[in-house]
Amino acid sequence: PNAAGDGLDLIEVGYESKLITGEPGWTLTRDFTFFDGTSTPPSDGIIDTQSWERPNVNVVRMGFFTQFTDAKLDPADWPAFEHATVAALAVDAFNSRDGTIVDEFAHLDASCKDVRIELAGFWNTLRSPIPTVNTFLLDDLHEDIDIIVGAPKSAVTIPLSMVGSIFHEPTISYASTSALLDEAGIHPSFMRTIPSDFGTAAAFRDWCHHNMWTNVGIIAPDDEYGRGLEEAIIDTLAEAGIKSDGAFMRADRDADDFATSIAAGLEGLRDRRDRIFYFVPYSIEHVVEVGRQAIRMGLVGPDYAWTMPLEGAGMLSFAKAEDIEGIFDFLRDAGAIGATSRGPGPKWARLDAILRRQNASDYAYLNTPTTETDTRAADAKWPDQSVYDEGLTFSTTGFVYDAIASVGIGACLTKQVFDRCGGSAECERDALDGDTLLAVMKTEVFEGVSGPVRYDQSTGSRLAESATYLVKNLVPNAAGDGLDLIEVGYESKLITGEPGWTLTRDFTFFDGTSTPPSDGIVDTCGYGLYLSNKVCVPCTAGTYQPVEANRGGDESCRVCNETSWSEAGQRYCTLCPEHSHIWLDKLAHDGPEDCICDDGYYATEWPVSAKHGCRSCPHDTTCHGGMTGPYPDAGHWLSPGAVDTWVKSYHCRYNWICKGGSAPATCQEEWMDAMASDEKNVSQQRRRCVNAKGDYIALENTGGWCKQGWDVETAMCSGEVDGFFYIDVQAIKCPGSHTRDAEAWVFSMFCFLLLLLLFILINDVVRPNFPVFDAVLLTYQDIGIITLFWFEWSQKISKMFFVFRVALLDVDVYEPTCATDWGFNWAFRLMLSLPLLFAAANAFGYVTGLREGGKAFAGALSFFINAQASLLFYCLAVFSCRHVHPMDTYYYVEELDTSCETESTLVMRIFAAAYLALIGGVTSALFMRLKRAADRDELNTERVLLRYGFMYKTFRMGALWWGVVRIVKQASLVFILTIAWRSPEDQAVWALIVLTVYGFGAARWQPSQLHEVNNSELAGVGITIVVVCLGLSFTSLNNDDGLSDKAEWRYVGYFAAAQILYLIGASWATFRDVWAVRARLHVAKQVNALHSRVVRARRRGRLRSQMSFDLESTEDDSSSRRAWRALRTVGSAVAAMSGRDIGATDTASRRVSFFDASDDPEPSTERRAAGVAAGG
Repeated sequence: PNAAGDGLDLIEVGYESKLITGEPGWTLTRDFTFFDGTSTPPSDGIIDTQSWERPNVNVVRMGFFTQFTDAKLDPADWPAFEHATVAALAVDAFNSRDGTIVDEFAHLDASCKDVRIELAGFWNTLRSPIPTVNTFLLDDLHEDIDIIVGAPKSAVTIPLSMVGSIFHEPTISYASTSALLDEAGIHPSFMRTIPSDFGTAAAFRDWCHHNMWTNVGIIAPDDEYGRGLEEAIIDTLAEAGIKSDGAFMRADRDADDFATSIAAGLEGLRDRRDRIFYFVPYSIEHVVEVGRQAIRMGLVGPDYAWTMPLEGAGMLSFAKAEDIEGIFDFLRDAGAIGATSRGPGPKWARLDAILRRQNASDYAYLNTPTTETDTRAADAKWPDQSVYDEGLTFSTTGFVYDAIASVGIGACLTKQVFDRCGGSAECERDALDGDTLLAVMKTEVFEGVSGPVRYDQSTGSRLAESATYLVKNLVPNAAGDGLDLIEVGYESKLITGEPGWTLTRDFTFFDGTSTPPSDGIVDTCGYGLYLSNKVCVPCTAGTYQPVEANRGGDESCRVCNETSWSEAGQRYCTLCPEHSHIWLDKLAHDGPEDCICDDGYYATEWPVSAKHGCRSCPHDTTCHGGMTGPYPDAGHWLSPGAVDTWVKSYHCRYNWICKGGSAPATCQEEWMDAMASDEKNVSQQRRRCVNAKGDYIALENTGGWCKQGWDVETAMCSGEVDGFFYIDVQAIKCPGSHTRDAEAWVFSMFCFLLLLLLFILINDVVRPNFPVFDAVLLTYQDIGIITLFWFEWSQKISKMFFVFRVALLDVDVYEPTCATDWGFNWAFRLMLSLPLLFAAANAFGYVTGLREGGKAFAGALSFFINAQASLLFYCLAVFSCRHVHPMDTYYYVEELDTSCETESTLVMRIFAAAYLALIGGVTSALFMRLKRAADRDELNTERVLLRYGFMYKTFRMGALWWGVVRIVKQASLVFILTIAWRSPEDQAVWALIVLTVYGFGAARWQPSQLHEVNNSELAGVGITIVVVCLGLSFTSLNNDDGLSDKAEWRYVGYFAAAQILYLIGASWATFRDVWAVRARLHVAKQVNALHSRVVRARRRGRLRSQMSFDLESTEDDSSSRRAWRALRTVGSAVAAMSGRDIGATDTASRRVSFFDASDDPEPSTERRAAGVAAGG
């Protein structure tokens, strides 16, 4: 509030800026005031009821993986124990906050004063991934350690990192350089203090430039490390215009074809006339065999040069003289290139001095096996004091120290994240998760033994520009009986500020000079290259050079046009795939990722597929090109998921539910991932895309494609949404926002009870007692089926359709989604069970005496007959499915949120088939029963009339079969609905044929005894035909220019007027019918009274011949005349009500004779038949 108290001020209270603080998080410059006037934030109301045992936040335990022995359990090289010792020294330095090596240890935040790191143990990798991974899994190390440190070999680290990531255990390696570990999607929990092979490849590329080599042959082991390094070198050299040929050899030195694989690889390089070789050894055996084969093939001498990784050359220091005696010429004057952990500062020397002061006895625990399989050789006396007396020996040792330092600093940063949780258990759990430790470690920047440690945020690898690379020379020693590995130069941006080698002494080649041998390439440059200072340089990306023997400079490279691109060093530009062009924002035209789609097209992958190109926009959708996905037009739906395959637009059953889009809402996922490389811009980038013009545009929410209450993730927006219940096709919010609770259940049960009461009212009250309304409800059932046709009904008219679904006795007219999940499967089960429930309820009424047996039987059977349209619809619907792309799934046509490809579908189809047989069987048996009753003249008997009268009692004699026609008509409409759903026009044509034939039949035969019923039924057929025509009109207008609001109201008016007039007419006819019934009952009462008097008089002998009742004297009595007409119409019914048969009527004199002159008060059979026939 402002000072005056009559308004509000917006005051800055803090900021978040990595530019200022160097790390994420808010810095408040003043207190933030909440509603209660304090700076204490309110609780979010979430109560964590899960028990959680808080671990010790101040301790991070590490598992150190290295190679103490080889697979044969023979003692391995010295690096393992030098690495293990240095790791222990780094732990002690951090825990004691000794900043001698890493200054940051002495300047940690005060909140980290109790933070410690521990080495939980040392595990032997045996130079094999299988025992290493087995140890990690079978010994449950993930429960005992927080982070994996190691392993030295990439072939071991790759599977170990993948398994560790499953348990959210970060892995930090100090010597694994494989480029495969840079794939963050496969190794999400990996980082390393040594640069990847791409750094080594770049250093070797610069070494080639230094020596003016443009053609190189490469041979590497056929495993993860070798393949990754070879691929990195080939790609890096190709970018620089240096040609390279690759070959592989067996990584397993014990393989049967070990020697032959090396021979085959070298022969291929020799056949390609390579002179400069890069060799990746895995063991001394690899060096010996490659050297022997190279000498045999003549690939050693003054015209050849061999280079290997620094680690490979380092192992030669431990080779026995007899092992390399035969390959002396191969090794001498070879080069070795690799990253070194000896940084440019004094820290390497300080660590060297500390190591020399150590005693081997203090580290005897390093020789204790951590598992039974990790057994040292019996005669191995490790560690030897010489490990420490000789100081730092291996180039990777500094990376070990920096890895431990990185863990320690990360533990401190994790503690700070934990402290900011404010006691929130969920936050604290997240803070102590390995993913949090990994994330904060990637942000670290500190000065380590190997120089400034900085990590690539996406891969977790040490940035190559923050490391130093060395080139060393294998030269004969002074005695002439061995080789010395001498450092001759370095490449370090930390020192020189730019790439390139700086030699501190001459590099000696095979001929004893410092002049590099030629690579055998002529002075002219080939396709895609130009000549610069006698070196062939590739034309830059986005240009091409088509001349085979080019002597020109960079001006000979030509620029690609707006629909093509090229990588560096290309002969021709590559055309963008069909219907795509270069993104105008990209000036370089340097790769397929610069191609974006033309307007009206969309891409299913990025870069755009050369095979498929950009795909044409589907019908009834709009595409803005670029990387945007299609969005549906109004009345249509398409999958809102990522566009990674062709898409299809679907016409919605109720077009007003599918609102469609107004702008793109999806974008190519791979493109967004690439654009969102900066972590802080990920959420922003995922809300925008690029169109065909190259403009960035904001993405809509796909949820807006459907009307509120309908789920866009399900086909045609047909799925329900939490918080809504549904009456037919109307989504209504749950009362009081109650879902899945007791109040929701009470509301849902009340609605279901109300629906069942409506069904009982229709079935047991209205239809049996009001024949005109029976005809109305029959019409409403027909209209209910028509409203399910695939016409494009408008929303306004659809709101009235639930009335017709109720007339159909369809349980799915109400969906209780406030209380529980609901779908077609549940509606199917309940609908098929409903006749059984009605039968059970009527049986219960009969047993308890609440209902007469005949009425109970008639109530159950009449519901089964009256609900046959709905029963038939559900039984047929389970066989009607349609395929929806790109879900690649079949769904029910009538319920597109329910899959047909479930186990329950088969069961439902079996039940549906059985139920169809039941419907046919019961219906056939019913009409056979009625036929037998007619043959026996039993239709008017009390038993048959009470049980089966609902099927025929309103029909005149000679038209009792009309009930079959009604059933056939509704069955035909249901078949049309379920079979011809693909074409609403076909549905309309067939429905009109059925209704027209039925209408002609009803007009011809006049099946009902009551004129009003016949007229109501004919009017109902006409109104149903009008509804079909309205459906066609709605569909036609929507398919043309769209339905205007004015036209919609006009058609709704037509529909409403027809229904109102129909109901008024039916109500008036019913009123007259009820009034006539009352008159008939009045006459029947008088007849009964007169009959009683006559009987009594005859018994007293007061009447001798015939008692007649002359109505002529009452001719002027209007009530009597009306009664007479009513009596003539339903004479037989009056006779039944009076308990006596009425004799023949003399219609000419309007005299009604009740009995003859005999003493028998009962008329003869002949007289009874004559009375029924006369209708008097």
